[in-house]
Formats: sequence, structure tokens, C-alpha cells
Amino acid sequence: MRPFLRKYPVFLFCLPLFFVLHGYRENFQLVPYRDALRLLGLYLFISILLWGAFMLLYRHSIRAAMAAFVLLFVQFFFGPVQDFLKSVFQEAFITRYSFLLPLVLIIVIILLVRFKIKKPPMENSALYFSLLLFILVVLDGILLVSQAAFSDKKERLQHTVQLNKCPDCKQPDIWLIVTDEYAGLQTLDSFFNYDNRPFLSALSNRGYFIPEKNHSNYNSTPFSIASLLNMDYLANLKGSQHSKQDISNCYQSIRKSRLISWLQENGYDFKNFSLFDFNNQPSPVAPGLVPRSTGFITSGTLTNRVYKDLGYHLVTTLHLNSLYKQYNLRDQLNNEKIIQLSLAAMHDKKQKPRVIYTHLLLPHYPYYTDRNGKPYDWKTINEYNNDRNRYIEYLQYSNQRILGFVDSVSKSSANPPIIVLTGDHGFRQWTTPVPDSFLYDNFQAIRLPSGNYNGFYKGISLVNLFRVILNTEFKQQLPMLADSTVTITNKYSQ
Repeated sequence: MRPFLRKYPVFLFCLPLFFVLHGYRENFQLVPYRDALRLLGLYLFISILLWGAFMLLYRHSIRAAMAAFVLLFVQFFFGPVQDFLKSVFQEAFITRYSFLLPLVLIIVIILLVRFKIKKPPMENSALYFSLLLFILVVLDGILLVSQAAFSDKKERLQHTVQLNKCPDCKQPDIWLIVTDEYAGLQTLDSFFNYDNRPFLSALSNRGYFIPEKNHSNYNSTPFSIASLLNMDYLANLKGSQHSKQDISNCYQSIRKSRLISWLQENGYDFKNFSLFDFNNQPSPVAPGLVPRSTGFITSGTLTNRVYKDLGYHLVTTLHLNSLYKQYNLRDQLNNEKIIQLSLAAMHDKKQKPRVIYTHLLLPHYPYYTDRNGKPYDWKTINEYNNDRNRYIEYLQYSNQRILGFVDSVSKSSANPPIIVLTGDHGFRQWTTPVPDSFLYDNFQAIRLPSGNYNGFYKGISLVNLFRVILNTEFKQQLPMLADSTVTITNKYSQ
């Protein structure tokens, strides 16, 4: 065994295996195993390419593999090292890219040159790294099997929202339309001096019920959507939207939404036109607010960190206009794609009832147009994310799109559907302190085929929204939860 590990670069291929397996275990059930295997295959292919390239330089299998190992190690573990430095040194110079990237480059160059000039013996290092990584892979494998068994047991026990089947209930189509960061009436009145009542009246004239003083339970999108779709509060939060565990719990809750699962169990088809991934239905758009699948594993890699933190500055500094434009217009393109997919679904006449989730970054920044749809200069669009005047202009444009969209839903439906229009939280781009309540003050409008809105009440929050709808339209008997709020801070937390 030892001669084999000394002679052959097993360690080079154990490194990506450990990285992917460890990341998959940490994000178990958030990353489909097929995607994890594809990611592993990609990294193994890159390992072979790097090994082959360094063979041309070093003419020695183990030295070439060690050079490739160094590059892969930097790629895989740059993020965790950076995070550790931040936890120790806060915002000191040592944590900045201007220091870290040159330092990493110098270390890598020194090692690669040393491998070439001094030609140190590598067999003992090959044995050490191979054994170490083999042990780590085995440990992660054992922990993964144990975690999977515990998770299956936990999943069978944890349904806090008890729902009953209703075979004799009508099954209208259900449209959940989320308008991201749509501020409520109180916020618009108090801080923007803008009267949004004409829009609300237009919805009322179309048969929509507008709850008074409704609000979200969280001030962050994944948390709000997770509570909305599970009709419950999220347990054991650390109180930081940068907590990896909190975010993972949110995406896990969304992926296996209690509401969507129950509707599917009762004969509904589900169409996902949102920013989130659901079981067997990934988001149809390019990632923006939400990491996608293997992004949970690769979020700490060097390339991911540089793209996330420096990508915008690089494309602007280097005047890469095509990438710059694509970067700035990404959310607008995603909105248009989601709208087109939703419109196509309206005309897809199927026998089974459908629940359709459409999530639009409207009137969420960037504010792409004025009230008439005239586009602003895309090169400076991100300079106005805190501009209140542009928010109101974009909100008025959003109102026009929303009315046109819900009119299309109504006209295309053979039977009156359930339509839920809601913001996920309130306006958040404040440049001066405001009461926390305005972070949750959002927009809601509901249209039910029965026309029975007795279950709704003043101050209803998102966690109770579908509890009322299921009680009213599907003969459930769900109790109302306390309409409280939870502030998700921006403080960094591992």
C-alpha cells in the first residue's frame, strides 16, 4: 500500500473528492447528489488537465501532481482561510484582497519554482497527503451516512402544520405572485410622500381584498419565503442572514415547502417561476439573490469569492462592456424571462389544477426604468440603489406590469383562480435610521373564488396568509400564529 501511495498521485484525486464530499455533507439535502457527482467529475477532469500540463514542465509524475495539488488547494480553501482571518483581524489590511491575492500568488510561484529548481523528494509528502485525505474522506463518508439516517427519521417526525385531505373541495388554480421589496402603504405615505391608493383601488375594483397593516415576519427574502410557504416560523435562527446554517435551513425549508407538498399530494401540478430551487424543479433563471445547487459547496472557492466581491469592479475597470452590461441588466432579464414563462403557463391547458409561483424583482433595485418604462443608463444603474425617487418611479412602472399580469391570469383561467399578490418584506435601502417596523411593512392583495375574506384581519403577517386561505378554501382548521417579526442582521456569522 505504502509503495503505491508513494509512487502514484492518489492525493491529487483525493483532494477534490474530499472537498466535494465535505461540502455535500455540510449542505446535505440542499445539493442533489447528481449535481455533486457532476461537480466532482468536473474537478477530477481539471485535476487531470493540470497534472498533464505540469508533467510537460517537471517531467516527474509526483512533482507535477504536487504542483496541481497546490493550485487546487488554493482554489478550494481560499474562502475558509479568508473567513478565519476576518474573524481574528476583523477589517484589518491582512483580510483585504489587495494583500491576500498578491500573497497567495507569491507563495504559489515560490512553491512551483522550488519544485522545478531544487527538485525536492516528494514521495513522503505524497504518502502523507494521500493517507490524510483518505482518512478525512472515510470520516466524512461515515458522518454522511449517519446524517442521512438521522435526517430521514427527523423528516418523518417534524410536520408542525397538520393538514387534512379534502377530496370534495374545489381545486382552483393557485397563483402566488411575489413582488420583491414592495413597500406597504404606511411606508409610502410616511417616508416617500407617495399615495399608492389608486393602484390598490384598481386591484379592489378587480375583486382583490387588501388587508390593512399587513406585514412580513422577516426582513430578508429567503426567510420570508420559507415562513410563507411553510406557514410557520423558522426554528433555531442565529439571527444573521450571513449564517451559513440559517441560509441552508431557509433553502431546505423552501425546497420541501409544506404548502407546495400538500397541494401536490392533493392532485396539484407545481410550476416554479421563482428565484428558488424546489424538489425536482430548479429556478429557471440565472442566480442572483440565491445560490444555486452546487453553489452551496463552491461558495468559498477562490474564483467564486473573486467573482462575487471583485467581479463588478473588474469588468468596470477593464471596460468589458458586454460583461458589464450583462451584469447590470441580469435582474431585468430574469424578470422578463419569468414573466414570459408565466404567460406561457397560462395558456398551457391541462386537466390537473396548478399552483404557480412567480417571483419578480419588482420594484426591487436596480431601478431599471422610470414610471413610463423608459430605461435609465445601464452603466450607472447600480449607483442609484438607495435613490428614493427612482424607487417610486420604478414602483409606478411595476404597478402597470402587475396589473397587466394579473389581468392576463384572470382572462386565461377557465375557472376563477386563487391569486395571492404579496411583497416579501418592506423597503430596506434606508440611508437614515427608521423604526424596524418599516422593514416589514409590505404589500398584499388576495383574490379568492369564494369571495369570503372573513378570515383575514388587520395586521395579518405572511406566516398566517396561507393558513387563512387553506381554512377558507380547503376546509382546514389551522390556528393563527402570533404576528411577530424577526430581524435578520447583516453581521457576519459562520
